Amino acid sequence: MTQEKFYAVTPEIRTSFMDVFAPKVWEGETEGEYQCTLLFNKQSDVATVQKAVSDALKDEFGDNVPKGIEMPWKRGEEVTDKEGNVRDGYAGKIVVKTKSKFKPIILWPDTTQMTDLDSDEFQSGDYARVKVEAKVWTFAGKKGVSCYLKVIQKTRTGERFGGDVDVSDFSPVAEAEEAGGLF
Repeated sequence: MTQEKFYAVTPEIRTSFMDVFAPKVWEGETEGEYQCTLLFNKQSDVATVQKAVSDALKDEFGDNVPKGIEMPWKRGEEVTDKEGNVRDGYAGKIVVKTKSKFKPIILWPDTTQMTDLDSDEFQSGDYARVKVEAKVWTFAGKKGVSCYLKVIQKTRTGERFGGDVDVSDFSPVAEAEEAGGLF
């Protein structure tokens, strides 16, 4: 086994569950992870990601890759919500979950770097190209390959997952003094 790194740059994908400006901290955890789920069209060329995964496996196991290795991708139809329904936008897609303990580099389409102040301009549902690193892991008797998020470049705006928020329940409010001094 070498210390070589196995990188891939994706074609354009659609983003989902994107936490790239701040880490997602799960309940009961003290440290979070940056993450982004990548949705590839089934017609997309995923060869670069497949090669990075294959090269990482070959580096770790040579020609004797064990059976049952957990791979970083699933068919979109396998990804369901709590009620068991296929997630919106996932049918007919190849799904790759990426993560990182370290904040990825986040780029505008012109390759200038985004800042945290730009987070409203890049959300789940937008389109991007992503650089990942494939790494083999062993945990609790299982073996697999994960894709670690390194760089993400917004390519265009897409329809936000979860839809737009309806604000029609609100009406203009008088100045704070006229509203009873609540503020």
